[in-house]
Amino acid sequence: MATLQTQYKNYLKNNPHCSYDEWLDILSDKFLTIIRHDEPKVSDDFQIGPDGAYEHTDIYLIDREINFKDTINSLITKLGSVEYDNGDLSDLGNEIGIGLGNVLSELSEDEISMFISGFRHGVSLTNGTHSLNDISDLYYEKKEYCISNQIDFLSYDEFIVKLLSDKVFANEYNVLVEKSDLTYPERYKIWFNNNYETGMEYNESIVPDFDNEYYETTPTKRSILTYKDTTLEFYE
Repeated sequence: MATLQTQYKNYLKNNPHCSYDEWLDILSDKFLTIIRHDEPKVSDDFQIGPDGAYEHTDIYLIDREINFKDTINSLITKLGSVEYDNGDLSDLGNEIGIGLGNVLSELSEDEISMFISGFRHGVSLTNGTHSLNDISDLYYEKKEYCISNQIDFLSYDEFIVKLLSDKVFANEYNVLVEKSDLTYPERYKIWFNNNYETGMEYNESIVPDFDNEYYETTPTKRSILTYKDTTLEFYE
């Protein structure tokens, strides 16, 4: 894995005036909020916005360091102790889930999604359906190559940050990077959706105090990564 110093040097190529401390702030606080373009789903976690009820979920990139040997050995032990002889794939998935949950405490929904993505990628390599259709495929393809050849490579978080900050790197992977400032209506809508309280009325003519610490921080810029079937939006 690249050191922080190496990553900072890479970042400086397009941002020569950024200090090391400023870069750390960007890395830890700003680039890691991600919103995926999915069809809206109704759940208990929704808010009322100008377009009606919608599910509001902030997705954070996670790349937990895992001891593969310990985790795999624990899974082997768990699966080896299953009392029933036959079952279906959902039973197998349940036992794997129990095994992982016992080894890796407090698995988040993002980490579960990453596991499923990796699982799907692994299966695709065995049944002839593998294709590079999204950014996670790009990452796992490169990661697998580096592991096989004992080469250090970026974590998933670092990979995304490098795509955002290094145009040459993004071009190597055919990832389109678009950056823009958010307009006031766009900022207001985000502010309203993130800070809605019962009784609040959507009214853009009433300018909110974006800097008030009482409210959730409202971004000022948007970055979009596009690769084939995937579009990822980042706010800072």
